[in-house]
Amino acid sequence: MFMDGSMDKLPDKEKKKFFGNIYQKATKLNVIISDILRASEVDTDEFVIDPKTARPAQLEEILISVHKDLKELADEKQIELKLFLLKKKTSPILTNADFLEQAIYNLVDNAIKYTSKGGVSLSLEQQKDLLKVEVKDTGIGIPQKDQVKIFDKFSRAGNAVNMYADGSGLGLFIVKKIVEAHSGGKVSFESKEGQGTTFTIIIKAAQ
Repeated sequence: MFMDGSMDKLPDKEKKKFFGNIYQKATKLNVIISDILRASEVDTDEFVIDPKTARPAQLEEILISVHKDLKELADEKQIELKLFLLKKKTSPILTNADFLEQAIYNLVDNAIKYTSKGGVSLSLEQQKDLLKVEVKDTGIGIPQKDQVKIFDKFSRAGNAVNMYADGSGLGLFIVKKIVEAHSGGKVSFESKEGQGTTFTIIIKAAQ
């Protein structure tokens, strides 16, 4: 339509609608491609956060960055995105900050996408040498039958597909791979369909 000049004949309102659709589809395609590339990068038994190449990082800074990046998306959906940090700085961890930020970003992004009302909270706690990141939402929840495979590659809960059809099914797979690549790293969740979901990441502090 651009090439043959048809677009020039449309009213400005229709042009804007076309531009918006093209932009949205390009953005979604970019996200899917990025997920596939990141999944292929972490999908090996040898993928670990090597202590020799890892760098000290503060989880507070990673959470603040994720909150800042996704605040606008939450505001657009008219849901509250809360961030809870301890008054005292937590112990540093050894990590690849880019990878870990991607994992936490995926969880918060999902929480916002699948929450229509209420809110999403992102919090950080420390218990001795263990740091706990929690992402809690008041969204659609994960049906019991889908929970066993929720971290599998290309797996998506049925109600999630109905609500948001364009997901890649790789987000939680990437989260699990990245978290478990850390020494002692674990990710778990609790969820009830229609009542929300809480994802928990546990990572050991640097020795």
